[in-house]
Amino acid sequence: INDGIQNVNDLQRTAEDAQEYFASGGDIDVHSVMIASQKAYMGLEMATQLRNKVISAYKEITRMSF
Repeated sequence: INDGIQNVNDLQRTAEDAQEYFASGGDIDVHSVMIASQKAYMGLEMATQLRNKVISAYKEITRMSF
């Protein structure tokens, strides 16, 4: 889980760096910035969905009677 969170964090940081570099007039094309941003978005979306599934599974387990 920690590796996954770290990966999402790295994607976010890469996207932010690309956006800042582009905004400051750096030598990067807009397509690269958009791709980095989409990768970060998709990683965060996947992590959110995974969290929701884990919470749902936990709630289901706690509702079971043994």
